Amino acid sequence: MQTLLLITLFSLGAVLGSALNALAWRLEVGKGWARGRSQCPDCEHQLRWFELVPLVSFIILRGSCHQCAQPISLQYPLVELAAGGLAALSFTTFGLTVGGVLSLLISLLLLFIYIYDGRTMMIPDPAVWSFNLLAFGALFFSFDYSFLLGGEPFALPGWWQLAAGPLVALPLFLIWTGSRGRAMGFGDVKLALGLGWLLGIAGGISALVFAFWIGAVVSLGLLGYQRLWKSPSLNTPPGPTMKPDDRPEPALSMQSAVPFGPFLILGWLIVFFSNLTLF
Repeated sequence: MQTLLLITLFSLGAVLGSALNALAWRLEVGKGWARGRSQCPDCEHQLRWFELVPLVSFIILRGSCHQCAQPISLQYPLVELAAGGLAALSFTTFGLTVGGVLSLLISLLLLFIYIYDGRTMMIPDPAVWSFNLLAFGALFFSFDYSFLLGGEPFALPGWWQLAAGPLVALPLFLIWTGSRGRAMGFGDVKLALGLGWLLGIAGGISALVFAFWIGAVVSLGLLGYQRLWKSPSLNTPPGPTMKPDDRPEPALSMQSAVPFGPFLILGWLIVFFSNLTLF
């Protein structure tokens, strides 16, 4: 019974992950959520039902479009896998409770922000403010209220819980202000606000520390990979006859802009599900 429930939850999460992929792509290219059927981003072939089954379609199609044979980005199956895992993790951690439902909704919102910020270096306001609203609302509900066993569903937050959001966002706000937006985007400040309400002061600050650690490791790893294994053509200026589309991507440096939202979300993931704090 437990295994069947986990498979069901994972499948539901994978379907929602597929929807997140479609929504992120549509917003990125300026298409509305309800405008037309899903299509291949390369040849615009409208996808049929057997090309839309989460995870399974990627395997059946061998990772390429059925029409134009262009490779399908690994983002699609990875997001579906992550969404399925987060759905199963939410309910195995909190059970059939208010916490389980809130955890699922919050996980999906943060996964969407992770995708979109990672691709565009922008955090959409509707997504981050929806997350902040859920995080603030979670202060007034008992996470362990069970739909099956009953209990008291409402909780009254203390002043420190209410202040946790602004206090956790304050360090990033100071970085954003001091650098005039060059070292930190304001979207990251808004994201940290909800993290503080959701995780509390100790948990929120811990998530920030984890985010900076992960960001440092990833950035240094990318710089090391580029210097040791990447083609030297990355640092070679384009010749006079080179077409714009043929120009190499700019080389990474210590001044290169890197989206910080995904690192914040990884910090949240560590603290939220493991209850691990540094303070």
